Amino acid sequence: PGSAAGVGRRRRREAFTVSLAGLCVDVNQSARRRDVDFQIRDVQVDLQNPTRDVVLKNTTRPFLQTHSQRDDVRTLDVHLKQMQLTFGELEVSVTGALLEQARLLRRSLAPGTGGPAPAGA
Repeated sequence: PGSAAGVGRRRRREAFTVSLAGLCVDVNQSARRRDVDFQIRDVQVDLQNPTRDVVLKNTTRPFLQTHSQRDDVRTLDVHLKQMQLTFGELEVSVTGALLEQARLLRRSLAPGTGGPAPAGA
């Protein structure tokens, strides 16, 4: 016996999933200056289709840390005084299945294609 909840639904199969953990934003603002610190503690990118595999994972923490310092000169005129990006160490796994899924994703994002198609469509 099947479940009524699954009737009429097309099963979605993602090619990739991205998992982020430990996102943090800290903003300090004065009358004309804004300091923004942003951090992502962990990231993992997984290949889901046709096989499951970890594609990218940070091996040190944090994965990404940014600091920006800007002056708000006018409403639409912003002067970035300082921008700093720091990445942790990453481990990457490149397989034939990953390259094929990346090729399919690139092709589906080309101008005039209408965007990504559901997997298996």
